[in-house]
Amino acid sequence: MLVAAAEIFAAGGTVCIEMERQKFVSILAEPVVGKCEIVADESGNVRWRVFSPFESLLIVNGRGAFRFEKISGQWRKLESGFAEKVRKIAAEIAAVARGEIPESYAVRRNGKTVVLVPKSSATARFVKSIRIELDGRGNIPRSIEFEEPNGDKTVLKTTAAAENPQNAQAAFDESDFLGFEKK
Repeated sequence: MLVAAAEIFAAGGTVCIEMERQKFVSILAEPVVGKCEIVADESGNVRWRVFSPFESLLIVNGRGAFRFEKISGQWRKLESGFAEKVRKIAAEIAAVARGEIPESYAVRRNGKTVVLVPKSSATARFVKSIRIELDGRGNIPRSIEFEEPNGDKTVLKTTAAAENPQNAQAAFDESDFLGFEKK
């Protein structure tokens, strides 16, 4: 099922996925809808750029997890007390994409559906489960659903995907965090 993703990553590949994002919050009648882009590679580097309803960026690489937000038209780096936990979760999701089963998650598979449930209570405080629906080839998610312990959830639906996009390594450079977009 994850063989195609493993082949992309084993060949040194990178995947760039554009997604529609819906955030369901228990106190709101309607979900908060926006657009985002996720870029991931074989070594566990992840870039998550949110374009709307606000602009933010998360880069996870071997040096850590880096958060940026656009405030009053200017990008600002934010401090994150959860940087190491975010880096670890991103690395574990990348491992699943490579066809590996991380020890810290119980993994259930049913056809093109993969569900990750954290085993550690520390991770379970932030993530109840991650449900991934894969495409026909089994290498690109059609949707990813992050369920939180409080019942809130984020649903990401793929609108476009590309393997090995131009200028891919720039996606994970926190010192020039917009360099990837200067294709």
